[in-house]
Amino acid sequence: MRFFREDHRKLKQTLAKLTESQIVNEIIMGDWSVKDVIAHISAWNLEIMRSIDEVLQRKAPWYLNKGETAFNIAEVEKRRDWSLQEVLDEWESSFDSLTHRIEEITAEEWNIDTGLSWADGSAVTMASLFGYRYRGEGHEGGHALQIREYYNL
Repeated sequence: MRFFREDHRKLKQTLAKLTESQIVNEIIMGDWSVKDVIAHISAWNLEIMRSIDEVLQRKAPWYLNKGETAFNIAEVEKRRDWSLQEVLDEWESSFDSLTHRIEEITAEEWNIDTGLSWADGSAVTMASLFGYRYRGEGHEGGHALQIREYYNL
């Protein structure tokens, strides 16, 4: 959990170094602004919360062997007209809800044998839901690194 919170802190610190205009108006990745990246993270925080329950029921999350591109595009587009504050509020709320849900997972649930495998053949476990790495970091930390590199922070 400490790693998860540390990644969130890194992203918050990165955002604090940017102006609102940089966050909202500048395109830093494909056709995404920093605001869009935050919207994307919120969507995944909410999706992982649903995935926790699926894994506990030994059901495969929809993205088990599928690409996430369509999901990412749709979720960012859904939030595109939101204000920056609305996106930031959802991000914080989704992070708080997800961390609360993670803290509720019992030791037995962490070790559940789903009988499922990811596309690479590794077992679908509760821990594997949180094992994703982006640019060598967790999801939020990877995007924080990406933003820092773009702005030379």
